[in-house]
Amino acid sequence: MSPNETEECLQKIAAFHPSRTAIQNIIDEMGQRLEQHEDVLLDEVRLHEELPISGPVEGACKNIVKQRLCRSGMRWSIPGGQTILTLRSIVKSNRWTDFWNACKKLPGLSEPA
Repeated sequence: MSPNETEECLQKIAAFHPSRTAIQNIIDEMGQRLEQHEDVLLDEVRLHEELPISGPVEGACKNIVKQRLCRSGMRWSIPGGQTILTLRSIVKSNRWTDFWNACKKLPGLSEPA
């Protein structure tokens, strides 16, 4: 369920004093949405239990990790690889500007000349 869908459901509940039937309908609707997105919601649980995760998450891992770290002749230390993956994730999620603006606020960091 997207944040917008969740917010919409919460607004429906807050907008009126619903009857028991109306409450049950809202609960049923939210339950259906959760069931539709169950695979995505359970990815964190699956990761913790070392179980397979959903296709989109596996695809993102391949795109972000494999394509960058497993090129011919490349060797990475764990800290170096983590740094590259963090930066790559920021770029791939279109958050570079926000990241860089936050970095500029850190003490001792200035923009390149």
